[in-house]
Amino acid sequence: MRLSFPWRLMWQALACGLLVTTAQAQTRAYQDFSDSDSIAPTAFNEHLGKEPAEAPVASTTCTSCGNNGCNGSCTEGCNSCGQGCGQSCGHSCGSGCQSCCNDDDIWFSNCGCGRSWGGYIYSYGEGFRGPADGNFGGNGGGATGVNLGRQIGDSSWGIQLGGSYGSYDWRGRTSGNEATIMQSQLFFTGGVYRKATCDSPVSFGLLYDMMVNDNFGSASHEPFLTQFRIQTGYAVNEQNEIGFWTALADRNAQQGGPAVSYRAVNTYNLYLNHKFCGGAQSMSWIGAAQGTRLGPAGALAPVPGTGSLYTLVLGNYTIIPITCRLSGYTSVMYGIPSASNGVAAARDETYSIQAGMIFYPRANARSRSVSGAGWMPYMPVANNSTFLVDANGAP
Repeated sequence: MRLSFPWRLMWQALACGLLVTTAQAQTRAYQDFSDSDSIAPTAFNEHLGKEPAEAPVASTTCTSCGNNGCNGSCTEGCNSCGQGCGQSCGHSCGSGCQSCCNDDDIWFSNCGCGRSWGGYIYSYGEGFRGPADGNFGGNGGGATGVNLGRQIGDSSWGIQLGGSYGSYDWRGRTSGNEATIMQSQLFFTGGVYRKATCDSPVSFGLLYDMMVNDNFGSASHEPFLTQFRIQTGYAVNEQNEIGFWTALADRNAQQGGPAVSYRAVNTYNLYLNHKFCGGAQSMSWIGAAQGTRLGPAGALAPVPGTGSLYTLVLGNYTIIPITCRLSGYTSVMYGIPSASNGVAAARDETYSIQAGMIFYPRANARSRSVSGAGWMPYMPVANNSTFLVDANGAP
């Protein structure tokens, strides 16, 4: 029996294959046109002789507060979840609506899960010295602390409280009555602050600092010292703040064996605080110290005519976000002695060099505004770069 070849079925299958291949090629071409930066989808529609579809219209209004301060439909600069700053504040760095890291991006807001408090934990290594170290070379060690803030109602005011513990000279020192025992320091800081807003770009902070020492300086004393710290700034724009901060001595201390007096140094500083678009922060300051020093050994009050301890005080701290919860931190401060080069200037030389990490439990390490959220602390906890100590009689 002879079988005839199924030519008709072969030609039908070939035609179907060509139709499928053509449809797939058209689909790929449309995708290529859509993904191209040089040819818009509209051009492809015109090529096919079709009417272009209307582009979706982005929402320009925040309709609710979410974890990122605004809901997902917000456009850049949207800030109606806060105090209605909108784009008038110039959100050149982008939106606070796009990342878990950007709760602080808007100038001032309590958005994001009803937050009313925030803070961070930090730890750093440090080398420092000052007049209390006398002929001693300096101190090396590190500190760990916490800094918390809480917004007062829906206002731009808040309160902050923090503290740190540091240990230094772990292998002892070459001077002092307790040369084999390490030095330890406690700092406590508390006060009130006001964050800048779009309507009033002025910030303010009033803090009270306490320094509790054990085996401090070349005499290995335990002075308890206090100071006031005041800062006020003006937000020129979202990324730059200029201002003034000062430290004013309060409680002095005097101890014997040998007799040494200690007091905080009054300093007066101008600063520039800058926020980078990536969320990093850098604050630099230049200042001067009070014009009088402690008198002879055992004297508590400054003596007129003794001159200033420093010609200039220079400082900077920089915070660089690494993740939503972790940032790197550096701080440097140097007090240029007013004494002529030699033994006196070497004894008065003052510096603090710090490097460490900051952990943000609420995942808000990145902030693109010099003001940030009202529920975050405004000023750092006192440390050896912001709490300078003068001493007389140190060996």
